[in-house]
Amino acid sequence: MNKITYLWQENQGISAARNRAIQEAKGQYIAFLDSDDVWAKEKIQVQVDILDKYPNVGLVHNKMVMMNDQGQKVGMKPKRESGKNFQELLEIGGDLPTSSVMTRRECFDKVGLFDESLPIMEDFEMWLRIAKSYDLYEIQDAHLAYYYRHDQQITKNRIKVFDGTVKLQRKILAMYKNIPKRLIKLKLYHNQYLLARAYYDKKEYSMALKYVSKTIFAYPLVGMTFYHLSDSWIDKIIKIFKPEIFWTFCLFKLCFK
Repeated sequence: MNKITYLWQENQGISAARNRAIQEAKGQYIAFLDSDDVWAKEKIQVQVDILDKYPNVGLVHNKMVMMNDQGQKVGMKPKRESGKNFQELLEIGGDLPTSSVMTRRECFDKVGLFDESLPIMEDFEMWLRIAKSYDLYEIQDAHLAYYYRHDQQITKNRIKVFDGTVKLQRKILAMYKNIPKRLIKLKLYHNQYLLARAYYDKKEYSMALKYVSKTIFAYPLVGMTFYHLSDSWIDKIIKIFKPEIFWTFCLFKLCFK
């Protein structure tokens, strides 16, 4: 009996590939392994045992060891704590690394497949949907997956990162009730401004002006979302007015390029 099934389809993005695999899967549990990651040999057994033991758990995960091209450990992914439930995921924006995840096939029957319209953060959006209906379980005493950094990763593309994050936050606001909407909106404005900056760095001044204008119109004090506790009052004043100054630069570049 063949233990591996190879599926091929035209490149339609990572979510479409995952969705095809989920639809073809016949097992009770689903795990993911991205092309730049590696599993520890005991990962599957450890996570299956947890899902077998706790029927209310819909997703089990753990932090991943980050490796460089020389095979050296350079950190952990994520660096900080992940959310332990739906509400904490919203508030923290927790990162549950996809290659560390194992979930139940039934979860996708209940909450649907990956959103193929999201250019990035599609995995986090899925974990949110699962966390709304199931418990999460984080393995804290073992390293079961390894993440290899390289220059071709999509997270190196700042426009895709911030565009995907903005789309995700808009979807969250439209999809869920009884959530901390002000917090999500502040994250939206923060990332929308960063998206404008990313477009400016690529000399796409019309797009930069579009997004900084939308941000300032919706929340003129977006600069406050960049405050740090250690900032002096002068630094805070500068950050408040920096988006408006940036808007002027974008308009100037667009008019005189």
